[in-house]
Amino acid sequence: QLTRSETVRFSRFVLTGGASAVAYFVGSVALDFLGLPSWVSVTFGRACAILVAYFGQLHFVFRVPSDHRRMVWRFSVSRVLNWLVSLLITYGVHDAGGFPFWLASVLVVIITPVISWPVSRYWVFRDNGRLDER
Repeated sequence: QLTRSETVRFSRFVLTGGASAVAYFVGSVALDFLGLPSWVSVTFGRACAILVAYFGQLHFVFRVPSDHRRMVWRFSVSRVLNWLVSLLITYGVHDAGGFPFWLASVLVVIITPVISWPVSRYWVFRDNGRLDER
């Protein structure tokens, strides 16, 4: 059962994720439109979304004290995981499957938050090993 604070936190995660997803989608589709390889488009899209996601989750979603020395490397690991998942989805749907690139990007935007939420909530943005209850 979700507490009220956890429901609010998850709602903020969805909003921040939406902003990050727009940055990913616009960045990746723009480079695909220019004819660049899928892996370049996906990588650029992920790079566009990183700052929105990190600072949004740190200050708006989880509201924990900044411990960049610990959190940045954890966040980087989670972003590499998301990048690899994004590449796999894009390869399967677009490169191997022949479907439009934009469809692969939509699936990436839907699927990667399923990974991001628990990793961010319970590992990246833990406040000194404690879960923030705000």
